[in-house]
Amino acid sequence: MCTGIVAHLLTGSTRATLVGTGALSLLDVLHDDTDKELPLFTIPAEVQEKGTGVEGIVDPALLEELPSRYRKAVEESVAIYHFLKNKETATFAPVFVGLLSCVDEAAKGLMRRKLQSELPAAKADRKAWFRPYLEELPEGRRRHYGYVASNLEKTLVRESGLSPLGLLRDCLEYALTDETELGGVFVAVKAAFAGSGAQEVFDAVAGINSFRNTYVAHQKKPLDDAEATELALRMWIEALPVMRAF
Repeated sequence: MCTGIVAHLLTGSTRATLVGTGALSLLDVLHDDTDKELPLFTIPAEVQEKGTGVEGIVDPALLEELPSRYRKAVEESVAIYHFLKNKETATFAPVFVGLLSCVDEAAKGLMRRKLQSELPAAKADRKAWFRPYLEELPEGRRRHYGYVASNLEKTLVRESGLSPLGLLRDCLEYALTDETELGGVFVAVKAAFAGSGAQEVFDAVAGINSFRNTYVAHQKKPLDDAEATELALRMWIEALPVMRAF
C-alpha cells in the first residue's frame, strides 16, 4: 500500500511545513491503514475543477502502465505540487511524501524478481550465500559489502529489509561499475543487474535516492524551487514504469 501509510511518514517538521504553507487544507490524514479506498488528500474544489494537472508533468498514458495505487499517489502528489506552487512561500518536500513508499515498493519488487529464484534451497547454503568472504578487503569496503549482503538477506528472505531504493542503487552500482570480485549473492547481483536497460534504471534510481536523502527524508536542504521540484517530480514518476519493466 503506497498512500495509506503516508500519515506515519510525516515527521513533526513535515507537519509544521504543511501547516505553514496551508497544505494541511489538502491533507486528510488516514488513521486506519486498512481502508485502501479512502483518499489520502482532500483536494480543494478549485484544484478539483482544474484536475490534478498530471498531463502538465508527464504523459497521462504513462500512468496506465502503473497499478491503481501508484496512479493515485502520482495524482495526489501532482495536485499538491500545483497547490503549493501558487503560495508565496512554500517548501515542496510534502509533494514527494506520497511517492516515497511507491518507489521503495517498486525497488523491492525489482530485487525480488531478479534474485529470488537464485536463492539456494538448503538453509545452510542460503546462509553462506549471504556471507561471502570479505576478509581481505579494506575495512570500509568490507563493512559496505557486508551491509549490502545482510540487507539483501533481510529483503529476500525475512521481508524486513531497509531502504529498498538505496539497496537497489547499491546492487546496480556493483553490477555496472564495481570490478571487485566477490562470491555468494554478489555473483547473482552482477548477473542480474548488468543487462540491457540496467544503466537507465541505475540513473533513475540514483537520482531519486540522492534527491530523497537531500530534500525529503532528511531535509538537509530546503526545497523551495518550483521548477526544480517539477523536474524531480517528473523523474520520480517516470522511474516507476522503468523499474517495473526491467
